[in-house]
Amino acid sequence: MKTIAKRAAALLCVVMILSSMLGISAASHSHDSSYWNEGRCKYCGEFLPIKERNLHSSPSYYRVGDGKTAYMRQRPYAASNENIGERVYKLDSGTKVAVTETIVNGFGIAWYHVWYDNGAELLEGYIVSDKLNYDSGISQPVSLWNTSIPSGTLHQGWGFRLRGVIKAPEGSTLTTVEAWVYNADDSRAIPILPEYKEPYHWESWTDPYTDFRNFDIERSGSKSIDSSIAFGRLSAGNYIYVVTVATTTSPCPWPIIKSYFTIK
Repeated sequence: MKTIAKRAAALLCVVMILSSMLGISAASHSHDSSYWNEGRCKYCGEFLPIKERNLHSSPSYYRVGDGKTAYMRQRPYAASNENIGERVYKLDSGTKVAVTETIVNGFGIAWYHVWYDNGAELLEGYIVSDKLNYDSGISQPVSLWNTSIPSGTLHQGWGFRLRGVIKAPEGSTLTTVEAWVYNADDSRAIPILPEYKEPYHWESWTDPYTDFRNFDIERSGSKSIDSSIAFGRLSAGNYIYVVTVATTTSPCPWPIIKSYFTIK
């Protein structure tokens, strides 16, 4: 009996070690279908993190390859019994989508962050990269005026005044503006600022006070980009400040600002 008990204890120990290594919580739970922006389960926090995010300097059109079928998914992972990457929309060969960034998931597989207008709504999702072929670039004549952008070296503990006016092109209005700062040495591009770990987000349809053709980084919105991003809170290191914009004529967001800087 003692030998059996010892063997059972040893087996339990091995199971606990393996569970710890695999990121499985001792308290059982099913992984929720909603994830943090870096791709982890909101319960155990250790599930398939995104390895890399690469924001494209401007959006481009891609088409589904000849003889292929592509599925837009909510996450950059194929469907599984863990509800990762549920299908959003089925796209046939030749279908054109807009691509704004490349994602490398936890398995090291590249996916494209895509936008597709099905005639009724603009759908956002992810398609594995080998399903798409480059088609053409997308012109986006949004302009930026009177800017003050962090670059070079900034002193640790000092603030920085963000300025700039984003102007929509003629015949168009701004629909969304997002901004955040992330660690340049962390390829996942997870927001460090704002401090709630999600990008600053402005939507035209929720803000009756902003001129939708001009967005002031220092003043527009119920809380401006400048007041939301406190540079004085950053520790020493290398960072990237990003502002993305979408308009009625180009509804997929793309970075109008992507500035590298160092805190010392």
